[in-house]
Amino acid sequence: MIPDHFLRKLACIAAILSLSALASASAGCSGKEETRAELVVSSIKVDKGSVELVVGEKTTVKAGAVPDSPDLPPLEWKSADTKVATVAKGEITGTGVGETVVTVSCLNASKDIKVKVKAQKDYLVCKNEIPILAWYSIPADYTSVARYRELKEAGFHISFTHTSTLAQAQAALKAADQAGIKNILMCGELSSDPEGVVKAVKDEPALYGYFLRDEPVIADFPALAAWADRIRAVDSEHPMYLNLNPTYAGEAHLGGTYEEYVREFIRQVRLPMVSFDHYPVMSGGIRPDFWQNLEIISKVSAEAGLPFWAFTLSTSHDPYPIPTMASLRFQLYTDLAYGAQVLQYFTYWNPPQIGWNFHDAPINLNGNKTEVYNLVKLMNEELQKRADVWVGGKVLSVVQAGKSGSVPKGTTPMTKLPEGVSMLDTGNNGAVVSLIENGSHRYLMLVNHSISSVFTYKIKFSVSGVKRIESDGELVSLEDDKLHSYVLGKGDCAIFRLK
Repeated sequence: MIPDHFLRKLACIAAILSLSALASASAGCSGKEETRAELVVSSIKVDKGSVELVVGEKTTVKAGAVPDSPDLPPLEWKSADTKVATVAKGEITGTGVGETVVTVSCLNASKDIKVKVKAQKDYLVCKNEIPILAWYSIPADYTSVARYRELKEAGFHISFTHTSTLAQAQAALKAADQAGIKNILMCGELSSDPEGVVKAVKDEPALYGYFLRDEPVIADFPALAAWADRIRAVDSEHPMYLNLNPTYAGEAHLGGTYEEYVREFIRQVRLPMVSFDHYPVMSGGIRPDFWQNLEIISKVSAEAGLPFWAFTLSTSHDPYPIPTMASLRFQLYTDLAYGAQVLQYFTYWNPPQIGWNFHDAPINLNGNKTEVYNLVKLMNEELQKRADVWVGGKVLSVVQAGKSGSVPKGTTPMTKLPEGVSMLDTGNNGAVVSLIENGSHRYLMLVNHSISSVFTYKIKFSVSGVKRIESDGELVSLEDDKLHSYVLGKGDCAIFRLK
């Protein structure tokens, strides 16, 4: 048996130890509170003071307390309106259209981040591409798969390679095929032995068609028709191709009026397209008959049920200046406004500097890319973003807006507004106004007459649900029954989808 006095001694020791532990614990808690009380955050730093999102898009904002300390509690994030945006550990997600504020805080400091959320962008989805042809393409001495791939990278589909012999033409066809390019065949033997040449190449997968000649005068039409018939008798699948004179060729070449010249070509030569060249951008300004030339071609080819092909100038030669983005846009968009179905560049490769002093082509005489190559590539990319507006489209009407002095001779002035438009004011500035129908959609297209100046126009629509189609293909919904004001760039176009 343990004596009572020993038990009392053990109980006393246990009590002392218990009190000591309690005191120690109490002192520790008090110290922690004192440490926490000393922590102060003067501000919150963020790497983005505002963010702009589309619905469904996310972005992360980095934030930190000043001064920083490992003893600080985690940052707290909160959205003022979760219907517009939510936030978790700095990751902000757009949930609905509108504006809100996301707040990040720590202890006594906080920081607001402005958040704007827009509707998801809608883009025109193009099922087609505009066929684009390179005139005076890769010379025979440069024939290679790599060169044809370079041509394709610039946005071309058809190559008109100036080859002299059948052997050169066949080598070009082989290289073009591997690059996914079609070739228009040109060689001396095609005129001397059309049947033999056609039999030799008609099954080549890269063959687009056969070149007859450039800019024929009206007296050439009977011989061209006979030549085309000989080729057609051997190959009815691949078309013949030639290029007509412009309006400024002169009556001696045309044999009468320009309209008579085009009609006689269609009647006699019977090709499946009408192709013509006209280079309006000159050092002294724009040729005034450019629009009239397009008006005649568009009207006569439509009456014949034929597509027409048109050009832009991409190689400088006296008196034509070095191409710019504005000059390329002006020519190509005007061609399209009148209904062109194939676009052609004169030229792709720099021709020999004989007579015309050709220079600054997309590919120079040494075979090197120039700045014009980059412009052409960008232009072709831009065109394809809205290709479904034009490919297979039908021009319902094309008129000229602006004061009477700015309406080109031989064209149709805008005496009434296009269907679906209740107001259009271009001020004193000239513009092509084209109404195009394509499938179930109808489009309004404007093209600035000037490559040196921009202007502001005002437009109002009488139909609802109109969408503006930006150069990158974005569809922007417009408010109904509202007057809209826009700037039309140098040589540029504006396109609205009316339905």
